[in-house]
Amino acid sequence: GGESWLESLSYAAVRALHRRARVHVLASWTEVVGRVSLEAALEGAAVVASDVGFARHYLGAGSPGVFFFEPVDRAALAEALQRAWDGGRPGDGPTARRVAERFTWNRVGPLLLEAWAS
Repeated sequence: GGESWLESLSYAAVRALHRRARVHVLASWTEVVGRVSLEAALEGAAVVASDVGFARHYLGAGSPGVFFFEPVDRAALAEALQRAWDGGRPGDGPTARRVAERFTWNRVGPLLLEAWAS
């Protein structure tokens, strides 16, 4: 198969893997979006994510290269995976720009500090 088990990696190594990945999958019942999905989108991978929590807010409903599925529906997961694979890497398109403009630490960090200070 095409999967590998990796031990602890540096942030630079994770970014490099995301840049090589065609599809990133977060198929979870409870973990909402997760920073890892945002990082994968930022590096140009297609993202398949459970349609739970605020996933559509963060990744963008209808964004190119983003595919949602209900976690109780195995067929929907298979379909989302196939669509993501067939669509290829969206690269530095609208979804990556959306994440860069809204959800990087440079953007969110000052907002968090401001909230904590008030």
